[in-house]
Amino acid sequence: MATLGVAAALSAPRAAAEAVPWGYSCAPPGEAPRTSETCGATLVDGRAVPPPGAPARVRAVIAAANRLVHKPYVWGGGHLVWWDRRGYDCSGAVGYALHGGGMLGTTMVSGQLAYWGLRGLGRWITVYANAEHVYMVVAGLRFDTRDDPPGVSGPRWHPARVEVGGPTLRVVSEAALRSDPTLARLGPDVLAPDFDSARVAAHTRGAAGDRSLGEALLDQRLVAGIGNIFKGEACFAAAASPWEFLAAMSEERLAEVLEAARRLMLESVERGRPDPAVYRRAGRPCPRCGTPIAARGQGDANRRTYWCPCCQAGESRAK
Repeated sequence: MATLGVAAALSAPRAAAEAVPWGYSCAPPGEAPRTSETCGATLVDGRAVPPPGAPARVRAVIAAANRLVHKPYVWGGGHLVWWDRRGYDCSGAVGYALHGGGMLGTTMVSGQLAYWGLRGLGRWITVYANAEHVYMVVAGLRFDTRDDPPGVSGPRWHPARVEVGGPTLRVVSEAALRSDPTLARLGPDVLAPDFDSARVAAHTRGAAGDRSLGEALLDQRLVAGIGNIFKGEACFAAAASPWEFLAAMSEERLAEVLEAARRLMLESVERGRPDPAVYRRAGRPCPRCGTPIAARGQGDANRRTYWCPCCQAGESRAK
């Protein structure tokens, strides 16, 4: 386990979670082990105050997160630069705070953070991530872009109502990332400057020819960084069916979809996310042809997929 016991969880956040103890220093009663959920930071005027005895790097993470508490929520904020004057999204905020503690050397989206590290609950910091959202618990306080009061948006500290459950991951030090066996299985970063869509398409088609396009785009081992929103939006932008099997697609066609995902994600980082064309628009008219948008679960994880049955060929594969 890392020196500071930093961890990240793969599980999707669950709504029905119980509040956990907080604010009583770093000495849980009895023989209970110290964890990130029971480690005693306090909340004063919206900012976290680290408990006595907190390691310097934990204090640095808290200090960095405190600098963001009045920043607004901005989709893609904190991904092109660490200090983003516009605002931050969930992964940008968590990444900025971890970077402030010297624990993260490059920005990551939530889908990448979900595959970062090994199993194990952190003693001081735990990061919970899936393809759609990420938040962290630091010494008993939750740093999150959700559950803000009315009229407020952006990263904030919350008294520890922690949504827990499922497998956990340990965050290793930056020096150990290069040899980490889990990270070694991640595919190329779709937002990396040297991303080669043709090369990634050739590898993806060869490695997952028996899978549908939508499933393959979410497999972080094939290409890292694409979540469910941009899976649907990229397929629509390229007029490709998310149900098409990769074996039936050319490498050039798959590369077009990857390029569409990359372009849409970069545009969202630079300008903010535009209104979606298909995501969460089931039953509404397609912006290209007017056909009602369709939606249904896809793959073993049953992730909800949105597409136009007319503009995007291959609807029959969804039946």
